[in-house]
Amino acid sequence: MIFFKNKRLLLSLLTAVVLLIAAQILYTHETRSTAMKCFKLEDKELRERLVTLKETLISLPATAVPKTVRIRFDGDLDRMRGGVFTIESNRMDKTIYLAPFADEITLSVDSELGLDGGYDILSFKLFRLDTGEVCLWSGDLGFPFWGDSKAMTVKLLNERIINQDDIVQTYEVDFDK
Repeated sequence: MIFFKNKRLLLSLLTAVVLLIAAQILYTHETRSTAMKCFKLEDKELRERLVTLKETLISLPATAVPKTVRIRFDGDLDRMRGGVFTIESNRMDKTIYLAPFADEITLSVDSELGLDGGYDILSFKLFRLDTGEVCLWSGDLGFPFWGDSKAMTVKLLNERIINQDDIVQTYEVDFDK
């Protein structure tokens, strides 16, 4: 009789353990889910978002001898061609680039961006007007993007990676030597 009374308890405990394991698997899957988050928007909403970004666009100075940063992109570039591409600076809380996607861009660097080693966290967005899609790569990790005549390759990832410091990355940066 004692065995049957405890059988219910044992069954309840086993059910709880299975549910916890399932929750852990789902959580792990979510943190390693697709890095390129894409959303379908109605045409009107997509265009409104672009207008809002244009309002936050800052023009970086065009000085006589500007400091420039050259960024090359790597990843699924064919998908990106034909889209409107933005780069947003977390440090400035502004859009610093808004134009048709290009494999390589050159930006003039503001002296404010170059302070403190030029570290920043960037977000990249792709607006596909033909499909009504917005795709986002946002970062949690700062890199020294802004400095005197820097050149780099930014690889926009299709899958998130978790680096050695347990920080989720949606893009990687490789600085030219």
